[in-house]
Amino acid sequence: MKINGTHDFSMRWQYRPLLLPSLFVLLLTSHNYGFQQHQLFVAFRNPSRNTMGFRVGPQTNYLLPQVEFLSAFNASNQHTSSSSSIALRPLTSQPTIPFYSIERSDGDDTTDFEYQLVRTVQRCILAYGLFQILANGESLAAAAANAAGLDMPISRDEIHPTAMSSGMGNIIKLKWRVSLVDLRIGNNKASKSTDRDSVVLQAFHPYFHTVANLDPALQQRDERGPPPDLDFVIFLLPRQDGVLLCRRLTKCPAIGNGYTYACTPRRPRSGILRLLAERRQKAVVITPTAMEPEIAWAMNNLARVQVGSKVLDPFVGSGSILFAASLLGAQELVGTDAAVELVGEGTGTAKQDIMKSFIYSIDEFLPWVPLSASVRPVPKLGQADMLAWESYPLWFRREYYDCIVTDPPYDLKAKVQGTTTGAAGAAGAAKERETDLAKERQQAAMPAIKKLIKVADHGLVAGGHLVFFFPEWGKHGLDGKEAGCDSVIKPPSAFPQLPPSLHLVAILPQIFSPTFVRWLACVEKRGQIARQ
Repeated sequence: MKINGTHDFSMRWQYRPLLLPSLFVLLLTSHNYGFQQHQLFVAFRNPSRNTMGFRVGPQTNYLLPQVEFLSAFNASNQHTSSSSSIALRPLTSQPTIPFYSIERSDGDDTTDFEYQLVRTVQRCILAYGLFQILANGESLAAAAANAAGLDMPISRDEIHPTAMSSGMGNIIKLKWRVSLVDLRIGNNKASKSTDRDSVVLQAFHPYFHTVANLDPALQQRDERGPPPDLDFVIFLLPRQDGVLLCRRLTKCPAIGNGYTYACTPRRPRSGILRLLAERRQKAVVITPTAMEPEIAWAMNNLARVQVGSKVLDPFVGSGSILFAASLLGAQELVGTDAAVELVGEGTGTAKQDIMKSFIYSIDEFLPWVPLSASVRPVPKLGQADMLAWESYPLWFRREYYDCIVTDPPYDLKAKVQGTTTGAAGAAGAAKERETDLAKERQQAAMPAIKKLIKVADHGLVAGGHLVFFFPEWGKHGLDGKEAGCDSVIKPPSAFPQLPPSLHLVAILPQIFSPTFVRWLACVEKRGQIARQ
């Protein structure tokens, strides 16, 4: 199976792809952007401050949300009888608008498939929502006219009889809301205009009040309130793509009350990420290199952490990655670290404080966490040196873990920044020293990473996943002309060779500077996965 990229820059990945065949999914390039009634599509959030570095190349391709979505879909598909495989295809002609139609390759029951998509979006931290197109048009007038002519105003939904008012004909007695997202502004910044909102909503008045028969008294106008029974969104796209009237079927955990679609980089502070940020600020123990909750959540999705998973973080630090795994339903959490002051036994260590941070009420995180995971485990923490992992058989058990999710130690702030000023001789000496520093830091990071791969080979069950960051120092050229459309993007040459039992599923670069990049890698243990 070949996996193509979503735009011109990544089309050539089909020869040496960053997304490898074991994803069982496709990222398709298409220039036929037409919309279809009842079509399902997923919208992704634009990069935040934490994920901006994953935008690569002249066209600033941002594939991390798609990879997270496809991995999460496979996780939900793994223990079911469904054999669904899906493809994501760009929905609009604008590469900066991350909307993707969902195509599938089989004929499974439509209801089950849509339910699976809903569950997938609900666990993807980088998504915006799952939508169904009700009507579209090249202009506001055309879209409104098409909506007014619909025979089935709310498709694939059965309105319960109690929602119908016998005294008012067939008016649907459900709470409903209409949101407006304008993506026509320069740089794709969402705009807000009361006059514009009034004009757009007036145009769709015949649909909401005549075709759909919604009760005006039940319209929920405050987006800060609880979600309504029927949630509509009108997207104003760039001129060539027109206007979409959609139903929002669900939204992602990072979308909280009052969230508006914004395309400018910012700190994510909505939905469950707001709660995680507040917990982080109040934490008794937080290491300087603790993973941001947004990325920790995405890493766990790439590893397919789900209800019942056994998860290991062998560089646990203060436990931020394991906490995200807990929220996704992991059954057993194990963390080790070489730092005695963090997880060592006895008084004077932070072990008990870290463990206490995992004690929380599930009500605090509703509705973003799976209710099926009734038990929230406290992690098992212990001191263990990864360079001598064989000496700790109780922590590193053979073929025991479903997922290993971790961030090996490296100095993230030690980016090689060389100099271009001064005399030619001084510049040459600085460049030579820059190269030496890059080699030194790369060599210092490699022993722990090689041991990590051995631990994955030893400790993962068949079908299990290792997700980790691989640091690379030195000039990479991923963010400039050197990463043009004619370039083949390869994993870094320093990336360690994998044993036959492991294979690379996905690897994506996160750029911090012209001379430092870390690669988010997902490795899978070969073998058959037992279906439950």
